Amino acid sequence: MISTIILPARRFRPAAGQNSPLPLKDKPVLRSILDSVLASEADEVICVTDDLAAARREILLADSRLIWHFNSATVLGQSTSVIAGLWASHPESDGVMLVAGELPVVRTERINALIARFECSPASIIVGSSSEQPSNPILFRRELYPELLTLSGDDTGLSLVGKYREKTALVEWQEEYGSAPNSCEC
Repeated sequence: MISTIILPARRFRPAAGQNSPLPLKDKPVLRSILDSVLASEADEVICVTDDLAAARREILLADSRLIWHFNSATVLGQSTSVIAGLWASHPESDGVMLVAGELPVVRTERINALIARFECSPASIIVGSSSEQPSNPILFRRELYPELLTLSGDDTGLSLVGKYREKTALVEWQEEYGSAPNSCEC
């Protein structure tokens, strides 16, 4: 079982309390991200927000896999949303994928490529990369949950990618946002 945590947007926020930044094709960015993640093979989607009422008003979406989760500590950094989402995830989850809520495009194919690599690889961390630079999203095995729970500030797990390079599998993206990932052979 894979849980996906969508982190609240921090950059380009037009006003306090709004979870998504600028619209993308007349659709809130958060809605675009949710559509992509919900179209993927993720088993559970936890959307962490600092304004639950506004997020539910803005994003009219019903899906049995979608859980809205309030985090009152977002001013202390993105790590608080990682931790809040992790505590809200299903106790039998084998891994958690962290997705930045501010990226303009998160493609379903990329999410599925990470999940496919997770299922056939012993790596503790599966991360997309562009020119061998780790990029969003990042998928962590359950064995790293204790370390994810100790993150602080704006760390969303990238420090663990650096710490566990030998336990990290990269899924190379052909380019940052435009194309699908390369083949995901294990």
